[in-house]
This record gives sequence, C-alpha cells and structure tokens, in this order.
Amino acid sequence: LSVLNLPPVSWVFDLNETVKTAWVTEPGLEPPFGHAEEVSLSGLARRMDIDLAKAMAELKAQGVEVADKRETIKQIALNNGITPMGVYAHIRRFEKQMPAGDISQLTPGEVEAKFASKGLGRKTLTGVMAELKLDRQAGLARLASKDIKGEGEEKLRKIADRHDITPLELLKMLLIDGYRP
Repeated sequence: LSVLNLPPVSWVFDLNETVKTAWVTEPGLEPPFGHAEEVSLSGLARRMDIDLAKAMAELKAQGVEVADKRETIKQIALNNGITPMGVYAHIRRFEKQMPAGDISQLTPGEVEAKFASKGLGRKTLTGVMAELKLDRQAGLARLASKDIKGEGEEKLRKIADRHDITPLELLKMLLIDGYRP
C-alpha cells in the first residue's frame, strides 16, 4: 500500500464509524436494523414483532398511504414525502417489548435476534447497561469473571476489539451467565 501511496485501511473504517455516528444522534433515530428501508412493511413487522394490521391502521391514521404490505419502507417513504425513519417512527410503538425481568433469561440466539444490527459498537458500556436496566456492578463483575475489562464510558466496539470479539458477543457475555464465545 505504501508503494501506491494509499491511506491505511483503518482510515476507511474510521470514516465509516464517523458517518454512522453523525447519522445516529440519539437512540430514537436509530434504524431497527441495517438496510431496514429495503424491507417490505410486512417484513419489517415480522422482524420487529409488530402487529401488521395495527401498523397499517396507524400509518393510515397518520396520513401515510400504503398501497400494499409488500411495499418497501423506502417506497412508502418516497410516496409520502417522508423518510424511512419517519415511517418506522409511526409504528415502532407497536413492537412487542420484553418484560424487563426476562432479559436475564435470553438464549444466545435470542440476544442475537434482538440486538443484531442495533449499533451496539457505538454505545457505551454504561449506556447499554442503563438501557437494559442491568445492575452496573453485577455487569462489570460478570465481564471481569471472563477476563473482560472495560470502563463505563468506553464504547462496546473498543472493548470488543481489545478482546478479539464482536460487540454482540460482548453483550451476550454481559447478559448470559456462563456464556463464552
């Protein structure tokens, strides 16, 4: 690479992370998963565990026209002069929420299904524990028992990279007693 005088590949990754951070300025503006705008309304409802009939009724009540449940979120947004995030914002309240006490009972597959593509790497350890209503000391102790050390305000991506795992694997270790990647 130095022969061609090209910048290090890490610059590309840093730029990608900067762009993601610029788009997601608060958790409420984060898409539910990567490329969600390319999924049909029925696909989004299925993936996010949203009642499709309620979602369609809500969109209609908000003046958002949906010709067919197979339309992509992007197409619905374009047809109505709003953003894909605007479409999702109208229906996200219909997502079935897991009772807070059940989070400790998740399997690795359930953690993956629930949290994959949620921008975990950009979140801080403290932020994730607060969001999931986890006891900070217990969470840090669980990680420490697996030789994972992290500061509260440190981003999950940085902690995970240091231990050669993904942020999702780090979350599994935080949530599931005895879990090892």
